[in-house]
Amino acid sequence: MKKFIIGFLAGGLIFGTASAYAAVKISVDYNRVNNVYVDGVRMSITSTNKPIYIDNTNDSKDNGVTYFPSALLPELGYTFKRSGDSVSLNAAGETYYPTRFNDRTPNSNTIAVEQINTSGATADVVFEGTVLTNSQSGATYRNYMSTTLGTLLDKTKSQSEFTLKLDEKYRRFQGTLYLGKSKAGKIASKPVKLEVYLTDDGGKISKYKTYSVSKATRTQTINIPLRYITSISFKLYNDGSERAEAAILEPVFIK
Repeated sequence: MKKFIIGFLAGGLIFGTASAYAAVKISVDYNRVNNVYVDGVRMSITSTNKPIYIDNTNDSKDNGVTYFPSALLPELGYTFKRSGDSVSLNAAGETYYPTRFNDRTPNSNTIAVEQINTSGATADVVFEGTVLTNSQSGATYRNYMSTTLGTLLDKTKSQSEFTLKLDEKYRRFQGTLYLGKSKAGKIASKPVKLEVYLTDDGGKISKYKTYSVSKATRTQTINIPLRYITSISFKLYNDGSERAEAAILEPVFIK
């Protein structure tokens, strides 16, 4: 076992006279931490920069401090960046964009939308297609899941639902929910909501979160962890009282 003791001298000299010191023993153990789990999945570590365990109590109890070297993060699938007093971690890896089931090509970086259900609405999934020209900032997007929510006489929900089966392991989903303008330049006065439903590997379906965009707040950031998830559904809707244009911009699944 790679374990050693470091002795530090603490104290100081007073006017050049005799020094006072106290020995502090610190044990450093490179083999204490042998297992690293990311979101419950055990990761294999090949780097020589292993986590280290430091203990200054030497009382045989597990109450020291474990230091995790940042050099390990890329090996575990994360990128990191430090700026001032902040550290940012992001899941790295391959990115996959939703596309219509019939448009998916083998070995492409796409994931098929298995099912689209609509009620009083139209919906589309676009991958590297024509740009979305009515974005708030003036930016253009080639990847999106969009819907036009219509008006219903009985004012029940107008909705579109996109469902994807996740047959491979994905870490997370990210995108931006956006309330757009009509061709006439009108923005719906009523909010559009997005409900996200997840199915876990045990078959249980649960609502993850509800997002909302409106004339006052036209964008919402979406960030959803996906470990142990086998299916995800995005349900976009309004109250059916007016026409609305909405989209999930730059939707991406990250492995």
